[in-house]
Amino acid sequence: AAVQYQWQVDKGDGAGFQNITDNNIYSNTLTSELIINDLQEQLIPYIFRVIITGSCFTPLQSEPIPLSVRPSPTAEFDVIIDNNIVNFNNSSLNADEYFWNFGDGQNSDLENPMHTFAQAGDYTITLTAINNCDSATFTKTITLNAR
Repeated sequence: AAVQYQWQVDKGDGAGFQNITDNNIYSNTLTSELIINDLQEQLIPYIFRVIITGSCFTPLQSEPIPLSVRPSPTAEFDVIIDNNIVNFNNSSLNADEYFWNFGDGQNSDLENPMHTFAQAGDYTITLTAINNCDSATFTKTITLNAR
């Protein structure tokens, strides 16, 4: 009495749900867990379901499962410089974590940090914005003038 699975997709093209076969985009199409190997933007409106069959029960089908894709983060910031004190205004999108490298050996994980630099000079600031899907980096060089 083996249980069998068949994943299906409705691409929104009027054809309704169609069986999925293993290919470069999908794998494990005949198991309880579908794997999407190549997440492409055109998949976002697709709706998935699984049909479960077995000799000892009536076939079951799951509720439709919309594909929800979290966007990759973007990283960007502006600065407000007051002598050797710099306020960082983070305008990154879709991020949960941040890592700042201030270019002077110091760093921070705050969203909008303030940093005091020890001396005048050029500093290359790097912000990495991170979510559970991806990360993005933005770099800007600032110049601090001697007081």
